Amino acid sequence: MAKWKLRQTLADRKVSVTQLAIHLGRSRTTVSNWANSDEIPSARGFNEMLDKICEILKCTPADLIESSPDKKD
Repeated sequence: MAKWKLRQTLADRKVSVTQLAIHLGRSRTTVSNWANSDEIPSARGFNEMLDKICEILKCTPADLIESSPDKKD
């Protein structure tokens, strides 16, 4: 299972949701929704957006996405 860690990465790099939204040309609400979710966003064109986020935050997708094995019942 993959976990989205945008909120933590923003905090680690001292970048606000508003600052990221401005750099991405997206609404603060959209970026806030992404940051407050543990699930990877599924917006059209998100792969390109992920590249931009990584460029702005000077990170890699591995900094934003944590993968762990699915729990088996």
